[in-house]
Amino acid sequence: MFIAGDDTSVPPAQTWVTYRGIQKYAQAPTDLFVFPGEPHVMQKLAHQKRKMVEEQKWFDKYLFR
Repeated sequence: MFIAGDDTSVPPAQTWVTYRGIQKYAQAPTDLFVFPGEPHVMQKLAHQKRKMVEEQKWFDKYLFR
């Protein structure tokens, strides 16, 4: 899961609640990445790259077995 720290469309607290719920009740493996200072759509190239790298890792692990 990804959080843009300054997101006004999807408040970061909402993502935290979803993340904790998945961890506790679904007991599913999940990661949370927080990108401080970002609006809803990532602006910083380093953050965009990190998001893509983490998404690719997820696809490699869970989709392309």
